Amino acid sequence: MPSNFIIFGSKINDMNFPAELKYTKDHEWVRLDGNTATIGITEFAQGELGDIVYVDINTVGKEVGKEQVFGTVEAVKTVSDLFMPVTGTVNEVNKALDAQPELVNARPARAPPTRSGGTVETS
Repeated sequence: MPSNFIIFGSKINDMNFPAELKYTKDHEWVRLDGNTATIGITEFAQGELGDIVYVDINTVGKEVGKEQVFGTVEAVKTVSDLFMPVTGTVNEVNKALDAQPELVNARPARAPPTRSGGTVETS
């Protein structure tokens, strides 16, 4: 079980499902790399939410249990909770999302909002 987590992701062509990602029933994904997990929302989820205008992750430095809320994503029409797919401590937030939350819409599999125990992947 990983002990480090990254949270969020970039647009995958036409609902492509990369083999390195694991998916939850709540439309989050997780990419494991040793003791680090990068976590994001699926392309389907961002499409259903619509234009994302704000990402709020207020759990940095805190241990969050599996299926507990670790933050929220705000779209023009709704606010949705983000659920942790595995238990771990959130160590980082994708700072790019502060200025450009719409990156979640443009790149849901590569614009992670947070990471536990490492650096956030962005591209």
